[in-house]
Amino acid sequence: MTIDAIKAATGAAQSEKIFGFDPPVPHQCKFFDQVIQGIKDFNNHVNDAERDLNNVEGGEDALSSIYSAQSECYGLTDKVEDLRKAIEGVRDWGQAWKDLAKKFAELLPDEVLWDSLSGDLKGLEKAFTDMYEKV
Repeated sequence: MTIDAIKAATGAAQSEKIFGFDPPVPHQCKFFDQVIQGIKDFNNHVNDAERDLNNVEGGEDALSSIYSAQSECYGLTDKVEDLRKAIEGVRDWGQAWKDLAKKFAELLPDEVLWDSLSGDLKGLEKAFTDMYEKV
């Protein structure tokens, strides 16, 4: 029996539901885009403040703080992009394991697979032991 057939029989939208797992975390691209936009907006405001302070007598002390803020923000968007790529890598890694687990599950006899979905893992343990011994 296929996982898709079990999903159809149980009305589950995702295979995680039939196995009692939490669904995958939603894609975070929009979140990362918002963070990057926030960093860019902050940098724009800091640059505006720098320009304004250059025209103010005695603004040198405040400019020092502006330069510190600019220094702290330098490269943050690149770091956020690196984090986005790392999270995408984790998602791809998890999907590969999920696909492999589904292939293994579909090799099980139907009754063992159904029993394992209800929490009875005895048949599942025996089936994997038997498969391992054959290898």
